[in-house]
Amino acid sequence: MSDEIIMLLDMAERMFADAFPRSDLALREGQATTSKAWSVISDLGLPDLLLGESEGGISASPETFTAVLRKAGAATMPVPLLEVAVARWLAMQLGLDNSKATTVATLSQSGGLSWRPVPGVQRLIVLPTTGDAENVQVFEIAELNEVDVTANLAGEALSCSEDTASGKEIGTDRECAARARRLLGLGRAAMVAGGCEAVLSLSLDYAADRVQFGRAIAKFQAVQQQLAVLAEEVAASCAIVAAAARTCDSTSGELMLDIARTRIAEAADQVARIGHQVHGAIGFTREYDLQLVTRRLELWRAEDCHLPRASERIANRFAGLGVEEMWPAIVESTAP
Repeated sequence: MSDEIIMLLDMAERMFADAFPRSDLALREGQATTSKAWSVISDLGLPDLLLGESEGGISASPETFTAVLRKAGAATMPVPLLEVAVARWLAMQLGLDNSKATTVATLSQSGGLSWRPVPGVQRLIVLPTTGDAENVQVFEIAELNEVDVTANLAGEALSCSEDTASGKEIGTDRECAARARRLLGLGRAAMVAGGCEAVLSLSLDYAADRVQFGRAIAKFQAVQQQLAVLAEEVAASCAIVAAAARTCDSTSGELMLDIARTRIAEAADQVARIGHQVHGAIGFTREYDLQLVTRRLELWRAEDCHLPRASERIANRFAGLGVEEMWPAIVESTAP
């Protein structure tokens, strides 16, 4: 990792901590992303990370992109940086006017649109959900007949519309749409890994400060063992995200992303469970930071619509292989 990227990550971490202290997140739940909050992200140039230098970006590699989103996840950042960054990259690939604020929207089971609101957003891009489809749908928000604002699992604003008649299909090559899907999945996995890091940090601090029976609960062997398991899950999450990022643009990119999805989903369960066990009842209270992180862990994992099929795709890839064939197949399939 170059010195410039290290400087970018350090700057992003400091700005996220200053702009989005967890003590303020609950106050903004259910409200649209504020212009002030979004300007912090825009001023640092993060929405343009994936764009080329001639377009105002830095041509960030998947590794750099995921490293920034890990920092965003650790800060439980309440703005849709991931969706906007991928939408801006995809708009450039589609030849759309990138002066229009754009974000990624998803289609609900009922067929309606949903997206995280961003100040000044004018356009929505909906990606195909399967690798067989190539066309993306583009919606101008001004042309939608009705837009409602509700809240997601974390209490953050979520815009919805059942009006999908105004969408325009734009053809693109299959790899372009597939890369956009991979970047979204990779970004969500990175945010979950960052959130797991935040839970570990909160749990270590709390265990060191909380005194029971005359000593800090971190001194009790049972608590130490749980914290060790928590640290193992966090390390595994960060490692698998880094591996998936390295292979994102290779032939093994889809498989490694599925592996990362399933492993991080397992880790998030363990991390949330142990974090709340260490904290006890206070971890569930609205005034305490832990629930702000764990609710977002569940949200980010649920937003990945490909997760339910990921384990099935992994199993199908290796089903039927003999003992002697299994390991070489794994090495070949996961190579960068």
